[in-house]
Amino acid sequence: TTSVSGEGGDTIYGFESGVDKFYFSGNGGFNSTWTFGTVSSYNGSSGIGAGAEFIYDTSDKELYYDADGSGSGAGVLIATLDADSDPISAVDSSTAGGDIAVYV
Repeated sequence: TTSVSGEGGDTIYGFESGVDKFYFSGNGGFNSTWTFGTVSSYNGSSGIGAGAEFIYDTSDKELYYDADGSGSGAGVLIATLDADSDPISAVDSSTAGGDIAVYV
């Protein structure tokens, strides 16, 4: 489970892919082994994979975290990017690059 269920839903203004980054702590309930997927519509009810994942809804520009993927737990809205923000595209779980990083 994740400890962020009562948080999130923030609006991010002016996000620049490749410049800005979302950082998450493995100690804060985020799994350090995760996948990333994009969908055109997501309601937070079920993931697109079998394990922990970040899901980016390209229509609504919303980033979700789903701790158990297609399991019974729902996705948690992390942030909504404003209209001027770049979409989240390159992701990497290491410090080498990407728009999302989870550190243990």
